[in-house]
Amino acid sequence: MKNYITNAYIDMLHDKTKATGVYFNTPKVIKHGVKYRKALSRLQKDVYAELWDMAMKAAHKGQVDEKGRVYVEVADSFMAVAVVADVTTIKHNLNGTGKNGKYTELFDLGLIRIKKRIERETSEYYVMAPVYEGEDVKFLTNDITTSSHKADAEELKAKRNKNVTTKRKTENEQLEEERIFDTKADTAEYEIIEKETAENVPDFDEEPQPQIIADEKPSKQMYFLVMDDLDGTGLYSAEFIIEQNGKMMESWTLSKFAQNMKLGIETERKHDSDILREIMIATGGKYEIKTKERTIY
Repeated sequence: MKNYITNAYIDMLHDKTKATGVYFNTPKVIKHGVKYRKALSRLQKDVYAELWDMAMKAAHKGQVDEKGRVYVEVADSFMAVAVVADVTTIKHNLNGTGKNGKYTELFDLGLIRIKKRIERETSEYYVMAPVYEGEDVKFLTNDITTSSHKADAEELKAKRNKNVTTKRKTENEQLEEERIFDTKADTAEYEIIEKETAENVPDFDEEPQPQIIADEKPSKQMYFLVMDDLDGTGLYSAEFIIEQNGKMMESWTLSKFAQNMKLGIETERKHDSDILREIMIATGGKYEIKTKERTIY
């Protein structure tokens, strides 16, 4: 059945006792229904909305064919300006044949038909009423949200939550990095304290002497130590240092640093100068770089 817009149909739109579809400027099923929501592009929906509005005005003026079917006359350039689109794109969407198998959806879905060509740029069209079938039938009497619309919204929400989860994972990895360094430094400090305590325990035949221990605030430093470039090649050697209270607790090669921090940097057959440059980029320049002169014998 062809759903031509007629005066009788339009009269029904204003009759609350008739089920002709919930609508605004255009029937809502065009933008939100299962049949049309994904099948039509945003531009095609805008074109149909303009044609629908023109059809309502044409019906009001009595512009109908011999069978009482409303038609409109529109130029491609007018439509292009109305929907803010390229004229060529409008031509492809309104010529009935499209281009390269595209732009024919308005015709394929039975929403417009060409009545007559007036001239190269202007044609008369029948603007057809939408079809209500399946879940879209509910739009005849209610403003609904279809199941496919809800599913797409949930999918979009899941993608947004995934991005948030990824950010949280990165933050947790940074916290884990700090925890590794704290554990290393704390363990080293404990070993030093135990060693110093053992050395300070007096022999049993000696009288213990009181000792005054100055308060010392623990401090931790982590930095890259770079050996000066002496041969003028621009290359240098470097290592990662962990200090506690001014004493070196541990040193890592740059390869070990990249591996422990899971930076995903390829270090094999690379010079330290190249590795350090990649590390600084990966860590955002988080660590200080100190230099040390080589001792020449």
